[in-house]
Parts: sequence; C-alpha cells; structure tokens
Amino acid sequence: MKNKTGDTGATEFKNLMTKFGLPNSIIVILSKFSQAIANGKSDQQLNDLETILRRKTTPLFHYLKATYQ
Repeated sequence: MKNKTGDTGATEFKNLMTKFGLPNSIIVILSKFSQAIANGKSDQQLNDLETILRRKTTPLFHYLKATYQ
C-alpha cells in the first residue's frame, strides 16, 4: 500500500491485523479503506447527503478521530 508520500506500510499493517486475529478478507477491506484515506479519497466532500439529511455532515476524519481517540 503506497500513499502520496511513497510510504509502504501494507506488509506491516497486514502483519499487525493478522496478529490481532482478523480474517484475511477483513484485512483486505481495511487495507483498501486505509489506502484510500492515505491517498486523500476521503477529502472529497459532496453535498448530496446534506441535501437528503437536511443537515451538515461530519467529515470522516473528524468522526474517526472522535471515535478512536
């Protein structure tokens, strides 16, 4: 998994998740999710959901930070 800075951490991530006992299928999903975040894919903000909910949304970064502090 390479991100914008060229860091390679996929092997370390997979080893850690395996050590935690997660099945490989879940590790693959988490790896792709983490890679997308590292590459800025979560920085996109569309207003479609705000229109449907009729309220402001919470950016993913803020939600994850508050949830996993």
